[in-house]
Amino acid sequence: MRWFPERKEAVEPSCESNACRLPEAAAAFRKWEEGIQAGMRTRAELIEYVRDILIDNRYQANTDGGYGVLNGDPACRDFLEYGKINRTGVKVVVLVTDGLLWPTARGEAWTGWKATVLPIVKKGLQAYADDLLALENGDPECIAYPRFKKSDDKTGMVIYLSSSR
Repeated sequence: MRWFPERKEAVEPSCESNACRLPEAAAAFRKWEEGIQAGMRTRAELIEYVRDILIDNRYQANTDGGYGVLNGDPACRDFLEYGKINRTGVKVVVLVTDGLLWPTARGEAWTGWKATVLPIVKKGLQAYADDLLALENGDPECIAYPRFKKSDDKTGMVIYLSSSR
């Protein structure tokens, strides 16, 4: 996903409709939190509890009405975007995979990509990734910060378009 933090720390997603949101995961996260409230305390228990939703979500990858995944499936090309953007006011372009998404604390609402993009721009990708790994390692059962894996693979790139850094 590409993100364009502008002058006033605005974060504008460049992708279309559901590609910038994570609706396919919302039901699983709700059920994950239900499991925690019901007393489940291990990732293994919680994964089993939400497995049906995760499997259903997997079948929606690279399908009409589903979501795009760059995973080698020939259908993923239908989810690629290309073209030109207006660079006026754009200082930084941040490209990240979902493994760099800052997790939302249990019981809190997702605040969008700002919680990921702005810290990357302010402190740098390596420092941000180090902080994220520390958070993930401190919550290996995925209870304080509900997520499906302790840690996911992380890829990111920051492109500065102006000399003011």
